[in-house]
Amino acid sequence: GPPGGVHIMNPAAPQPAAQPEPPMPPPVPVKREMPTGMQAVMDSLRQLISLMSSLPLSQLDTKQLKEGEKSVEKLNEKLMTGKIPESLQQDLKSLSEATLQYDFTRASQIRLNMTRTSWADQKDWLKGFSHLIALAVKKYPPQF
Repeated sequence: GPPGGVHIMNPAAPQPAAQPEPPMPPPVPVKREMPTGMQAVMDSLRQLISLMSSLPLSQLDTKQLKEGEKSVEKLNEKLMTGKIPESLQQDLKSLSEATLQYDFTRASQIRLNMTRTSWADQKDWLKGFSHLIALAVKKYPPQF
């Protein structure tokens, strides 16, 4: 707005009764937007989770799956708020393609690489994510 802001009204004018402060407007929400191509990745990860939850799982496996599920939601949130760098998105796309082909050995290698490159910034979801992929490898050992 113009510098100077508020105009002083004629001081003789009767002052209106003090109004309570208007509530602060809520902060402008961060623009939430799924990066191009990443919705398919999220879908495939959720698909993997529902696939795994249909398997007979031990108590430990179930716990790992729950961790994995939470990590996927955290990842989703970070994607929506622009906190996943482009290079990591590429890794996630490759990982998603591997899971769709049930190639969990490859998915595991990509996951390991992501952990090496991005652990500091992304450990909040990578940790549970590791459990998810490890569980997938265990349940779907490579078929030769």
